[in-house]
Amino acid sequence: MLAALFFVAGAGVCLANHAVRVSDLNAAAFVVRYNDTALREDSVVRLAAPLLSNNVKLKNYRVYEVDILGTEEKARLFLNVNEAGALSSIVMKSEKASVSRSLALRRVLTLALESLGLTDAERADFFSSEEKSPDGDGALRHVWCKAAGRKIIAFYDVVHAPDILVLYAWDE
Repeated sequence: MLAALFFVAGAGVCLANHAVRVSDLNAAAFVVRYNDTALREDSVVRLAAPLLSNNVKLKNYRVYEVDILGTEEKARLFLNVNEAGALSSIVMKSEKASVSRSLALRRVLTLALESLGLTDAERADFFSSEEKSPDGDGALRHVWCKAAGRKIIAFYDVVHAPDILVLYAWDE
């Protein structure tokens, strides 16, 4: 099911007219920035070092798996890195709960958004921007990140894959 979502999310990103990488950072640099942000925010939720995935393979991308530490919730991030070494998308996967309902994973998402450069006001706009898909199964959240110069988008499918959330970006 995870591979299917990567395929669907990847295809959706490719079909977007102006899909861009979610961050100019590589996987290791993103994890360092996230952990620095978590430390500054006094959050116990940290990310482990990224390890190249042996389980998930995507054409034209290296996929790194990152365990989420400091929470009882079993979850991890998949960092999809393009051929240039930049972070193309981030996939959050919960082993137990719905991603959108988990307070622990909402905190991880908030710290990830801050690590991508979103300000407090932009994060507030992001969390208030939910749009349901016409079929009612999925939902999008989005906001323009001025510092990064791109729109950060989160997609999750509450019916078919409630345990997965995908972060990607557009340039407009």
